[in-house]
Amino acid sequence: MSLSIFAPVSITSQIHDDKDRLYMALYGVGEGDFCAARSLLMRTIITERMRGMIPNDAFDSMVALAGRQEGRKCLFAFFRVSVPEGVL
Repeated sequence: MSLSIFAPVSITSQIHDDKDRLYMALYGVGEGDFCAARSLLMRTIITERMRGMIPNDAFDSMVALAGRQEGRKCLFAFFRVSVPEGVL
């Protein structure tokens, strides 16, 4: 019974860690300018992660891809998020 009480807390903390890692990969260390396309990509990835559709190793690979411009292009295409020219 106590396990069910604490399970949502650990899941919630992992989601916050995932958001932080993905945010750092997409925007970098500094306070980057807000980008609606990147925000939508991040929300899409986190939503799929919460549904259990993205396992740990795949998520780690996505975070690594998000840190590079060419990798971000692949993620935008894979999740079908439209990107304005010159935004990557």
